Amino acid sequence: MDHTGRRRGGWSLGPLGLRGRPKRITMKHAIANITEFADAKAWAKSLQRSCRCTMTKQVPKAVRQYGMQIRSCEPRHLGLQHALVLIDHQLKSFGWCKLPLVFLVVFIRCLAAKCMHGVVDEIWIGDKMVAWSQVIVKGDTMRAMWFYQRDEASRQKMCLWHATLLLAVHRAISMPEVKWVDLGPSKTDELAAAKVKFGFENTREWPDMCGYNGEFVLPSTEAAYGMLFEEEVEDDATAQLARWREKQAQPKQGPAVSKKERRAAKKTERSPSGPVENGVAQGASEGIEPDCVAGAQ
Repeated sequence: MDHTGRRRGGWSLGPLGLRGRPKRITMKHAIANITEFADAKAWAKSLQRSCRCTMTKQVPKAVRQYGMQIRSCEPRHLGLQHALVLIDHQLKSFGWCKLPLVFLVVFIRCLAAKCMHGVVDEIWIGDKMVAWSQVIVKGDTMRAMWFYQRDEASRQKMCLWHATLLLAVHRAISMPEVKWVDLGPSKTDELAAAKVKFGFENTREWPDMCGYNGEFVLPSTEAAYGMLFEEEVEDDATAQLARWREKQAQPKQGPAVSKKERRAAKKTERSPSGPVENGVAQGASEGIEPDCVAGAQ
């Protein structure tokens, strides 16, 4: 099968929701325009505080902590490792009691993904694949199609969905012809709300807003991910140490002045002959000027 030709493109139209599309769209898609961002880090910094922290701190921390490796391949190379991830993913939904149904769903989804256009991003920990996702580019829109992860990755909160989202935005911005990122429909209201937090808009007008009328484009499988997952924002301990060193480098000032001493200094300034003690002006008998500097001996 021609992996860059019309066959894969035609097979992809159905899952994209573009084949036989009715006039009235009932499913909302989460879309975002990424033309105003220079890179994925700029996009991440534009998010609200909690989401920005997830993308700039938690995702790089998880990648470093678990020693994750990001690899990419064409859909035609999907194999046993991808199927094992998908089996583990589907078992969370169906359970072991419906194992035959799990195998049927896995077979259909693996076949669909293998025959489609686009690029598959794999996340490995050692020699074990823990998640994979697939993206497709058609016209000026990149569609994040599938995302599957192992149950252990979900339980340990490795932020793999966020990592694949960052990868998709990174690849979309690196392609000059791409203007939109489409995350597709959401199965639950919680997932739809989560996409909104990350700067996406849930709308039924996505066919008119996204330019899906163009040709399929095969994204590069050699995107540079090294800089993408470097934690740019300093952690709290490092930031506190930097502030302490900056404070130490500043020139030292005189001792702190209390409110009582400041009031005494003001009285001294108002008195022509110095501070008054027991009704007698200090220094008047000696003919010297009063010392109005607080704290001076």
